Amino acid sequence: SGESRKELQSLNAKLHMSLVEARAEAASQEQARKQAEVKLRLAETQAETARSSEARLVSETASLRSEITRQGALLESLQRIEASLSARTAEEEENFKETIEQQSQALKTEREKYTVEIERLQGRISDLEAHTKELEKRKDEAMGEMVKAKDEVLNTKA
Repeated sequence: SGESRKELQSLNAKLHMSLVEARAEAASQEQARKQAEVKLRLAETQAETARSSEARLVSETASLRSEITRQGALLESLQRIEASLSARTAEEEENFKETIEQQSQALKTEREKYTVEIERLQGRISDLEAHTKELEKRKDEAMGEMVKAKDEVLNTKA
């Protein structure tokens, strides 16, 4: 019976130790569970924050894409206006060049015409001057003949 009692005490001590260990393990498990729950709540909060951030980023991305599209349309519009102005400017420049060329050609033609007319008139003036000299010479000769004839008539009467 002493030995049975020792065995029972030993068994009781082992059971008590197992119970203490089991309680310690249970407490440790409970602590781990609480830490896991805290981590889970933290992860859920972080996930919710991430979802909110993602939604905000999606919204901002859509807004930026819309702005990029609007800017692109504005740029295209400006490029069309610039091309139109460039084309108009080039066309106007070409028209000015044509007008200047036509006026230059007309001026050249008029100058040539006036040069020919001036040369013709100068020739006519030269002819008239020669004719005038010829007439002056004839007049002087006729005057000389008349004076001579007058002298002869006077000499004959005398």
